[in-house]
Amino acid sequence: MEATKLAVLLFLILLIAGVAYGLMHDFGSRPRGIVRAIIVQADSAKYPYKAPSPTPLKLTAQLVDGTHVLVRTSHSKLPSLGSDVELTEMVSPWGQIWYQLNQQP
Repeated sequence: MEATKLAVLLFLILLIAGVAYGLMHDFGSRPRGIVRAIIVQADSAKYPYKAPSPTPLKLTAQLVDGTHVLVRTSHSKLPSLGSDVELTEMVSPWGQIWYQLNQQP
């Protein structure tokens, strides 16, 4: 019985920590700058629906300096391969840098 209570408590602690991490990553991040990039890979084949996905779609973009970065987006329509796009460079509270696709016109 004691082991079950400990397991449940550990599970709840990990669950709360995971949710807190996700919320801080999304809402605690601040923009650092705007960068230009070219889309080199898009996973649109996995997302054939027009409705917004509950999970962020993933793109791979090549920055001007040649670095490939993973880009998060919640847009239901992905840019085509080779598209020149504008990305917001974001910094999480613990210093992690990530990229978000800017709203397309």
